[in-house]
Amino acid sequence: MSVLKGIFFVLLILGFPVLTLFLVRLTLKLGRGLDQLNTMLEDARPRLNQALNELLNGMDAVNSQLERVNQVTLDVERSISHLEAAAASLEKTLSSPLAKVGGILGGWLSLSLVMKRVFRRR
Repeated sequence: MSVLKGIFFVLLILGFPVLTLFLVRLTLKLGRGLDQLNTMLEDARPRLNQALNELLNGMDAVNSQLERVNQVTLDVERSISHLEAAAASLEKTLSSPLAKVGGILGGWLSLSLVMKRVFRRR
């Protein structure tokens, strides 16, 4: 058993520096990668800000157009309601007894004018 302990102790003594060097190398590579990422983000930040500002301006323009469309829709709705009221009023007027009497008298007047012309030609 003491032989196994000795072999394990030797492997531990040799493995610890190897593991440490591996971790140091990994940490250095990770640090370089993070530095490159930081540089890329610093380079991209002005372009991203500009793109976000353009997006905000575009959204403002879209919102103003939607407000205009909403106003046009409200105007059309109001016009339709006025038109419906006018059509109902016209229908009520044409179905009234006075309109019927006026239609009969108008028909009688036009018939009498036609008859008058017919009799004058003879």
